[in-house]
Amino acid sequence: MSGSVIRAQRWQVDGEEQYLAVNPNGEIVSLYQTDRHATNEEDNIVKITERTDFDNIQCINYSDATPGLAAVGQFDGRSFLIDIRDSSVEPIVLKPLQPRSCNSVSFNENGLIALGYDRGRQDH
Repeated sequence: MSGSVIRAQRWQVDGEEQYLAVNPNGEIVSLYQTDRHATNEEDNIVKITERTDFDNIQCINYSDATPGLAAVGQFDGRSFLIDIRDSSVEPIVLKPLQPRSCNSVSFNENGLIALGYDRGRQDH
């Protein structure tokens, strides 16, 4: 994944939109928010926070049910559940039994998570 930005549709704070962004190196996840009171165009979007120490991020998604809860999937198969708004909360690490790349993460409307991995040779 070479960097991406997604709009967290139900994470609005006082009418301001929030966005999750992955840097092009796939190592940092940032939370941005619009600022309608900005005086110039360069200040319309401000960085709220960021989480580091990721490695080769393949995919990212967010929970509609729990604002701030995001999931990050990596090339090595590890997935992290993070609270992007509170950096003091340690991430929860999920790993597959067999080493394979995590290609997608998704939350349902109840906040449950699904992870999609590469298919192995022994999978039918």
